[in-house]
Amino acid sequence: MNKDVIWSKIELMKRFVNRIEKKTPECVEDLIEDDEAQDIILINLERSVQKCVEIAAYILADQDTPPPMSMSESFPLLQISGIISQEIAEKMQKSIGFRKIAQLDYESINWHVVYSIITCNLNDFRSYAREIMQWF
Repeated sequence: MNKDVIWSKIELMKRFVNRIEKKTPECVEDLIEDDEAQDIILINLERSVQKCVEIAAYILADQDTPPPMSMSESFPLLQISGIISQEIAEKMQKSIGFRKIAQLDYESINWHVVYSIITCNLNDFRSYAREIMQWF
């Protein structure tokens, strides 16, 4: 396994998270009114989740585990392999659900939920990266 591949994906994910932080408005009402911020935040959330999935897939390809049958199955497999904690596995699984809504059902996005994610849960991505790096 080439660690540089994982490091590169982690660095990209961190860049996406930082971009979200820079565009996070002071309050949810500002987010609701700012189409540009909505677009930047959503695309970078989607990208962050995608990088987490790519990292998981890359690691799992090198493990003695059956391949995941879905994106969300990747994280419990990492947890079972002792690579990430159960808490982070569960949080990453939830991020897959949000990603699907953002991609497939944009009109139903609840901006209050998005605001909660970007103000309360962005560190989940950093925690995931930290646990992956500690595993190395």
